[in-house]
Amino acid sequence: MNGLAWTKETIRTLEKYTPREAYDLVIYDNGSTDGTVEYLKTVNAHIIYSHVNTGVAISRNECIRYALAQGCYSHVVFIHNDMLFTKDWFTISMRVLSSLQPNSVLGIANILGQDTISLTDDQRDNIAVALSNNKIGFANLHPVFYPVRLFTDVGLLDESYLQSECEDVDFNVRIHNTGYNITATNAACVFHYLGMVRMKLKNNFEIRNKNLNMFLKKHGKETLDRWNKAVKSIIMVEGCPWTRYGC
Repeated sequence: MNGLAWTKETIRTLEKYTPREAYDLVIYDNGSTDGTVEYLKTVNAHIIYSHVNTGVAISRNECIRYALAQGCYSHVVFIHNDMLFTKDWFTISMRVLSSLQPNSVLGIANILGQDTISLTDDQRDNIAVALSNNKIGFANLHPVFYPVRLFTDVGLLDESYLQSECEDVDFNVRIHNTGYNITATNAACVFHYLGMVRMKLKNNFEIRNKNLNMFLKKHGKETLDRWNKAVKSIIMVEGCPWTRYGC
């Protein structure tokens, strides 16, 4: 929803650094009113429009349903419109995937920050190389490469979660419980604003509490504590923090 400047840069860097023959782009617009709808008409992608902000779970599920209906994809990759891609991110990710078991989910490293859009492509590429050479810590699960058959085995995201909080952790717990391996790498990375839309919601705190309580009812506090303990990590790469987090 909205964020036209970031959306343009996300798509520009995605197209610059990703072999076009390797992917099809599916975009779900969550009721944008800032010119994004008009811009998306110029993009080489399948666009799904919503007149209201339906939140992450519903929008992702609609994209998954589209992908499954095509019957021609090996993986579904979730990205956000506040991500900036770096050189060889896709090639490196595919190389890592090829070394993993077929039932593996792969997430790659994020460098977080609202000001990363002000960096040049070369500056971001240099930081990405520095991160790939640093073997300390965990990588974030964004973007995420999911084998298509996972959605048959695990199902879709739980649309009971409001907007964007805990729905991804819930999904990852279900993936793990179904027997898939969740793997992360910092050999490749992207830059991520993180929460661009969520932070603008007037009832963000209320939404987070409702989603957190629903997660606890479904999975229990022990699962939440175990997940958060596994994912909490932070390092610094040339002054840019990146984190992997729970809910």
